[in-house]
Amino acid sequence: MTRAKRKILNCDKLKQKELREKYPFLYELECGENSGNLHDIAISIFDHWLSEDEAVNLLGDVSAGGEVESRVAPHRNFNHFLVSSYESFTYRFKGKLNHRYVVFKKFKTLGAAKDYVEPKIESVSNRYKFSLIIPELDAIYFEGDDYTNYLYSSNPNNLSLLLSKAQELGLYGLS
Repeated sequence: MTRAKRKILNCDKLKQKELREKYPFLYELECGENSGNLHDIAISIFDHWLSEDEAVNLLGDVSAGGEVESRVAPHRNFNHFLVSSYESFTYRFKGKLNHRYVVFKKFKTLGAAKDYVEPKIESVSNRYKFSLIIPELDAIYFEGDDYTNYLYSSNPNNLSLLLSKAQELGLYGLS
């Protein structure tokens, strides 16, 4: 694919260095290891963590188009708010084992950013889920499963700000 057709481009070397210094812990975080320096909250369409029975009942057969859309729409609106309101980046890991490093990417257009953060309707591999960095809020935002995403920041005030917006759009914060 030619550079002109790409929707997401590698950041320049200076921005790569800046973001690598600010987020050296991304791989550990993606592996589920929060070093304790980050505050976190789950953003969900549900107002509580689901029990096993609730999960089977609520997530088992959601085939009706209106039901799916009503679950996806609040996340879509929140995700679009984030990329429209704040400079956002995504990233990929390159290399293997001890030679792994992160490559940060920027969105060519707002439309490309909105496409990237479109919620997945079906369960997919983590490779196909979105991961966002929002430097202005020192925030990291991951797409999760079962209509629940994860938000991290070293500043609890930024989490509160984003949680307020999420709640305004029909989402809940779970700790």
